[in-house]
Amino acid sequence: MENRQIPYRSIIQCFAELLFGFALVAGPISWMDRNSFFDTRNSDHNEQRWISLESLQDSVNVDLLVLGNSHAYTGVNPKQLSAATGMTSFVLANNGIIMRDAYWNLKSALELCSPQLILVETTLLNGKATKTKDSATLVSSIKSINARSRRGSKLKSCLDLLSFDNLIYAWSPTLLNHHLLLEKPETVQKNILMGKYEVEPSKQKLFLGQHARFTQGLSIEDLALYDSLGPPITSDLLNISDENIEYTQRIIELAESVDAKVAFVALPMFKEHFAAGLDSVRTRQIADLLIPHSAPFLNLQRPPMSEVPEFFQATMHHNQHMTLRGSMVATKLISDWIDNEFAGNLKMPGKAGDAQWHNLFEEQEGYLTYFPAKESNQSVRFLLRNVKTPQMFIDELVVFKDQNIFRDRLDCFIKIDPSKIENKGLPKNSIQIALQCSDTAGPDILTSELNYDQYLIQDDQWIFRAHLPDRPIEGVKAIQMRSRKTKP
Repeated sequence: MENRQIPYRSIIQCFAELLFGFALVAGPISWMDRNSFFDTRNSDHNEQRWISLESLQDSVNVDLLVLGNSHAYTGVNPKQLSAATGMTSFVLANNGIIMRDAYWNLKSALELCSPQLILVETTLLNGKATKTKDSATLVSSIKSINARSRRGSKLKSCLDLLSFDNLIYAWSPTLLNHHLLLEKPETVQKNILMGKYEVEPSKQKLFLGQHARFTQGLSIEDLALYDSLGPPITSDLLNISDENIEYTQRIIELAESVDAKVAFVALPMFKEHFAAGLDSVRTRQIADLLIPHSAPFLNLQRPPMSEVPEFFQATMHHNQHMTLRGSMVATKLISDWIDNEFAGNLKMPGKAGDAQWHNLFEEQEGYLTYFPAKESNQSVRFLLRNVKTPQMFIDELVVFKDQNIFRDRLDCFIKIDPSKIENKGLPKNSIQIALQCSDTAGPDILTSELNYDQYLIQDDQWIFRAHLPDRPIEGVKAIQMRSRKTKP
């Protein structure tokens, strides 16, 4: 029998060709990854949340952590929630994710903060599952993985969330986002010109995770579409996957392991978005799922909240979000519920007078609704207290420029203690005010009408608000409650 020689040369040549071919493909991809030509992290604000969460370690602890997807970051106002509860609140959410992703977000967040209360928004509970052929869920998972700041939890979550054949997409923006060449070539061009890629922190001085995308609610024309097209949400969209049920249990167990309380909230969609009775069916599904865990559940998918068109995004897609105004109302209801549900069981630094907490929030939106203005507050442009008029006793009049850089106007607040009003029948009409200005950008006297804030009601205060042009105020010339005009 002849001895056959092993063709080492051919084998080496084959391997060399394979290696060369691999280098031809992997080399350019690796080079483009290193130079971030196809990176989109700045455009989806996911990574900005982790940057902000890490930065808060140097000032205060996050007391209330909200987990969710785009419904959470459009539907909860964390600065208002912080002011209302006296706890630092943070919305840790990624668009399109489900419970499994939220579990890993929580796992990673617990390395950065020690929340007393974890609030889970329930649109995470849907019929989706990871490791399926659903490309939208896959991309959402990859974006949430890439956004996390801790490499250890990033790697572990990657192995849990993705199937083997999709792992490479989690580490290569070029492979994940190559479609940008055709769809958004300007993004690739911008990344190339930018040079070394760095994720930009939020332009807000204090970013707590909110991304209020919608300011206009449903119009009359939008409402008419429900009659002609029918409701977007039908019974086939109400399923909750086994995976989401499993990771609900895991989130609860993880919260309990760090002595944190956990609760659930269902942010609403417009009532007509559901086929008849399905909003109640959805509520029962969630309530039944949570009963064995004894987890508190706040359902906001109910009247009158679900019946106000201005609270909801104008869309006929089943995935409807809240408007900025809707989020303010929802946040007020959430804060009231937390006060009642967890009365005496949570530490509230703001309400306890913690100086560090107040220093962080006193220049932010929402703060003056719940706390008096300080003369030392750099954002207070004008302050007047304890003013008695023939009609009423004004506790506080304050003109305020909060630190939200996206606002170019001033907030004017008037706070009245109804117990100090001599005329007990005084209606909550609007208040007219004339302010003396010290610049030449307009008339010397700036007049405005402040309306009673019917959405941010407090038992011990009437709050009237208006937006003013950003001008220097030096005094008050006149102030009176305006009588409501009666129709003939």
